[in-house]
Amino acid sequence: MKIIIVNGKGGSGKDTFEEYFRDIAELCENKVYKTSMVRAVKNIAQMCGWQGGKSDKDRKFLADLKTLLDSYNNFAFESVVNDILKAEKEHYDYIFIDAREPNDIDKIKEIGLNCYTILIKREETTEKIYGNDADDNVMNYNYDYIIENNGTLDDLRASAETFFNEIDNEAELIPDFEEQTHISFKED
Repeated sequence: MKIIIVNGKGGSGKDTFEEYFRDIAELCENKVYKTSMVRAVKNIAQMCGWQGGKSDKDRKFLADLKTLLDSYNNFAFESVVNDILKAEKEHYDYIFIDAREPNDIDKIKEIGLNCYTILIKREETTEKIYGNDADDNVMNYNYDYIIENNGTLDDLRASAETFFNEIDNEAELIPDFEEQTHISFKED
């Protein structure tokens, strides 16, 4: 199983990229699981009255709640580890983990499975300030891949195809792979 850690500011296209990747992977008979560092935190937040909003206030509430829970018992990371174990037990080929904070990304990478980090960048969201460390420090990490999402949805899909073909060494190349993409592979 390969772990793909995805980050990017709100509105950068993370979910759309992950959906395109999942569609491509499933065409090649691969199973894709998706979770996030705040999935379990969101469940608790709903019990406190959070209704799924994405305003700056909502984002700060989730970030603060995650910090509080993590300082108590490493809650978010333990939840993600359980998700990884579940995905592995159910024979998923890929697991997407949305993670914002560099220390969380590093902890996931330390698990030791095949792990890739991706930043989805969109010009219109790069400079936005949310007022919480989780969202505001997204750019402060050395990612393996940077996906520039400033074009069309077709361009983003082509980037997902390129990334899939790059990491899935057992898959056949997707037809029309020669299209121009907006993805940069970091060289060591």
